[in-house]
This record gives sequence, C-alpha cells and structure tokens, in this order.
Amino acid sequence: MLRILISFTPFMVCLFWFIVFIIGYRAHNPAKRVLTWFLLTCTVLYLCHGLFFTNESRHITECIWALCSLSVYPLYYLYIRALTTDTTQGKSQYWVLIPGATVAILMFFFPGQVTNGARVVLFTMQIVSVFISGMKMLKDFDKLVAACYADTEGRETASVKSLLIALALTSVFSAIANFIGKSFFANDDLLLLLVAALFSTLLFSLSYIGYTRDFSFVELSEEIKDDTTEGALHSEANDLGRKIDELLTEDKLYTKKGLKISDIASLTGSNRTYVSLYINTSKGEPFSDYINRLRIEQAKTILKDNREIKNLTLAEQLGFSNEQSFYRNFRKFTGMTPAEWKKRTHN
Repeated sequence: MLRILISFTPFMVCLFWFIVFIIGYRAHNPAKRVLTWFLLTCTVLYLCHGLFFTNESRHITECIWALCSLSVYPLYYLYIRALTTDTTQGKSQYWVLIPGATVAILMFFFPGQVTNGARVVLFTMQIVSVFISGMKMLKDFDKLVAACYADTEGRETASVKSLLIALALTSVFSAIANFIGKSFFANDDLLLLLVAALFSTLLFSLSYIGYTRDFSFVELSEEIKDDTTEGALHSEANDLGRKIDELLTEDKLYTKKGLKISDIASLTGSNRTYVSLYINTSKGEPFSDYINRLRIEQAKTILKDNREIKNLTLAEQLGFSNEQSFYRNFRKFTGMTPAEWKKRTHN
C-alpha cells in the first residue's frame, strides 16, 4: 500500500493542479492555458510512472509515457513563450510536439534499442534547447519590465527562471535514471520515495507559481502598445531631459506608488521609447533601477534625520509597493540592510 502511495504521489500532485487550472481555463491568459495542457501531460506521464513502479505497466503504457515525456519540455517552452512574448500563432505553435509524437509512434511499432535511443537523444536536445531559449526569453522580458515599471515585484520572472533551472537539473537526473534503468529504482523503496518527493515538490512549486502569477506579456503589452506613436521629442532632446529631471528630482515623482514610465511620458508630452532612451543613456541604468536608486537616496536622507522611522513607513512615503521591496532595494543599492546602514552612519 505504501509503495502504491509513493509511486502515485507525483500523479496526484499533477492531477490536483490540473483540476485547479481547468476550472478557470476560460478566464486564464494564454500562458496559464498552455500550463494547463502541460499539467495534463504531466498527469498522464506520472500515471504511467506509477503503473510501472507497481508492476502494472504494458507496452502501450511505455509508449504513452514516451509521448508525454517528449511533450513536457515543448509545452513548457510554449508556456514561457506565452508568458514573455506576443503569441499570435494559435494552434499552429503546437508543431513542436510533432517530433516527440513521431518517436513515440515508432516506439509502438518498432520497439527496441534504436527507437529508445532516438527518444533519449531527442529528450536531451529538448532539455538543452528549451533551457537556453527559455532563459533568453525570460531575461529579455525582465529587461522590458525594468524599462517600464519602477516596481518590478510580481512582474519580473526570477521565480520562473529558478524553476526552469530546477526543471533542467531534475530532467538531467531523470535522464540518468532512465539510462540506469527504472527497474533500479523500482527495487528500492527509499530511493523511490526520494525520487517521488523530488518530482512532487518541483511540480507543486511550478504549478503554484504559475497559478499565482497573473502578469504576462498580455498585461505588459498594455503598457507598451503606444510605443510606435509619435512623441514630442523632435530635436529638443535637452528640453525633454530637463523636463524628466525636473519631474523626478524636483517634484519627486519617484515617490508615486505604482509609477510607470508611461506616466512620465504623458507628463512630458513624449512617449515611452524616448523617455526610456533618455534614462538609459543619461543615467546609465534602466528605468526601474534609476527610480529605486532615487528612492533609496531619499531614504538615506530621511534616516539621517530620523533613525527611529519604521521601514514600512519609509516604504509608503517613497512609493515602494511593500516593505519587502524597500528592504530588497535598500540592500541592492547600499550593500547593507537599513539597520546596518543606520548603525554604521550613526556611530
């Protein structure tokens, strides 16, 4: 009974999250919809795993397992793509599933070392290509977010990057395990428990972060949709720079909570592209870093006069989305926590 429970734990985790995702499918953005099909594939995949480890596997089960294992990475690639880019291809983008389906069909009709070797090679290629292309898309997306928003919390993709790394490492482990042979794990309950716990934790984390993340390119596109409109820059670049500096340093617009680069563009009569270009070239850093640096400099000024002020109060005064964001940025730009900075400067 215990072996059955252990063997089917990853399956139950995937099934639970698939049900959660499918309930709100119609309301989901494109990224969450792709993740729904990813979870369905994982559900079938780990059902096949469970059947194998409980000695209920058949040849058809092995072929379905191969089909799902070769579909997981392409679907996760499509998830990252939908999360970070403008996806307009619709169903045609699912062509990436064809190579895996082809290998699985060949395994059904021609079982043996050759087709299994083709599966291993294709799976390895998927790990490498999806990891490289996925990290690039996530990094490019984060750059765009940092160029548009002062507060990137909930918008940047650090957690998705971490999960992509974890997924790649876990898949390497899975590939090694498959090379050794699944029967090696089937004969050791403790080892089987560790493997099941590893995959269950990863899948639960991936699903939770995907479900709670509401910001994607769909929402970002609302901020950059006027990128091609004419701005009021003309040849008066210096005048635009003066207006921006006046708004930020004299009027302290950086203390506005939820500040976006489009807010500055609107107030200066320009557009996001011109404002972003000015800040990047004249300040040497993206919009997000520049705004948060101004906030932290102001925080240091306030702390010199009032060392008893609370972090939460400072965060609210300076426009940070929360206390954690203030703390993280203070450490980023000073190399110290607020408490350490106060101790050093008041000694």
